[in-house]
Amino acid sequence: MADTNPMLKVEGLKARYGEAQVLNGVSLEIFEGEVVSLLGRNGTGKSTTIKSIMGMVAVNGGNIYFEGCEVTGYKPHKLARLGLGYVPEERRIFGSLSVFENLEIVAGLGGAEPWPIQKVLDLFPVLGNRKKHLGKQLSGGEQQMLAMARILRQGGRLLLLDEPTEGLAPIVVQMIGQVIKELKNASLTVLLVEQNLLFTMDAAMRHYIISKGKTVFSGKTSELKAADEIQKRYLTV
Repeated sequence: MADTNPMLKVEGLKARYGEAQVLNGVSLEIFEGEVVSLLGRNGTGKSTTIKSIMGMVAVNGGNIYFEGCEVTGYKPHKLARLGLGYVPEERRIFGSLSVFENLEIVAGLGGAEPWPIQKVLDLFPVLGNRKKHLGKQLSGGEQQMLAMARILRQGGRLLLLDEPTEGLAPIVVQMIGQVIKELKNASLTVLLVEQNLLFTMDAAMRHYIISKGKTVFSGKTSELKAADEIQKRYLTV
C-alpha cells in the first residue's frame, strides 16, 4: 500500500439507540485499496458501526477519521461528498426508475469523479442487459449490483457494504464476490459487513470481529482461518 496512513480510522467508537448502548469501543483501520471485513453474530453492532461511520446513528464516544480529517458527527450527505458510499442491506434503489435512470440520477453526487456509465456497465454486464428495466423488476441480486453501481456513479471511493450477500442464491453470491475483487483491482476501498464467513475470507484481505459492541479480533485472512477458538467463540451460531 502506497500510503502509510489509513483511509478510514475508527477509534473507540460508542453509539446508542435510545437507552440501549450498542457500541462500546469499536476500533478499526482501512487503508486505500483494501477490502476489509467486519464480522460478528447478529446483534453485535456490525450494521450500527457502519451507520455510525456514515452519520446515520448518533455517536456518544470515540472518533472517526477519513483521510486524516476528523469526520465524527458529519451528516450522510457531507460524507458522501467526501467519497464515502453506503449500500444498506435493503439496497434502497429507486424501484419506479429504470436501471439507466437509477445510475444517471446519482452521477457526481460523491466526492470523486463519477465512473463513466459504460465503465459501470462493463463491471456489471447484467445491468447493461437490463438497463431499460425498472428497479422493482430486478431480482434481489440485480438490485444489489445496481445499489453498488450507483455508488460508483456517485463518485464513491470507500464503499461500505452491509450484508451484500444476504438472501442471495449461491451463483449470485459468486458474482458479488467477483465484483468486489474487481473493485479492489480498480483501487477502490471496501468495508464489508457480512455473516457469510467463507465468502468473506475469499473476498477480504483483513478482518475485524466485534462482540457486544467491542472489537475482539483483528487479523489477516490466514490468521482468521487459523483462529479456530476465535471462530467458535464469536462467529459460530
